[in-house]
Amino acid sequence: MQKLLNICEAIHSATGRRPNLSTGWRWSTKGCRGIRLRTAVLGGKMLTTIEWVEEFIQATTEARNANYVSPVATSSTTRDKQIAKASADLHAKLNKPKRAKAKA
Repeated sequence: MQKLLNICEAIHSATGRRPNLSTGWRWSTKGCRGIRLRTAVLGGKMLTTIEWVEEFIQATTEARNANYVSPVATSSTTRDKQIAKASADLHAKLNKPKRAKAKA
């Protein structure tokens, strides 16, 4: 087993970036994209390893990429129709007659 480190120290060693303490706490308690950073508790302090941080980064990256949908290219004719429809809808909303206020 690798050496247990303070969460921020482990993240810094794995990434070269020094995160805020709340970031490490959030990753280990709430997680990110449904994935939590593995931790061990020793004397009331949450510790992790560089390996666990790397696993967390890999898992969150895979989760992000699995949900990524590449934008579909549309033809210029289709796009022109979409723009014309949006413009007509906006024009209709802006020129909608106002209702008269009810008298009490």
